[in-house]
Amino acid sequence: MDAYNGTRRTTVATFGLIAALSIGLAGFFYIIGGPVFLAMGAAVAVFAVLGAAHYWFWGRAEQRRAHSEVRTAPRDRLPPASPRP
Repeated sequence: MDAYNGTRRTTVATFGLIAALSIGLAGFFYIIGGPVFLAMGAAVAVFAVLGAAHYWFWGRAEQRRAHSEVRTAPRDRLPPASPRP
């Protein structure tokens, strides 16, 4: 067995365990809370979609603008480079 197969097997087992625990917890909370749990999950999903849209429309543009400012800034305005060992 090479190192890749061992790492892959460990990763698959880890994600499988996380998925099983997540499904179990979701089922438990659904039994306890009923429709309220589903409504809270829907609200979280809506906020996640809104956050992704916000990043897609404004965050990427702001990141590009900041990157272009650093790239075009005069050298005397940039902080000194850290020494390399």
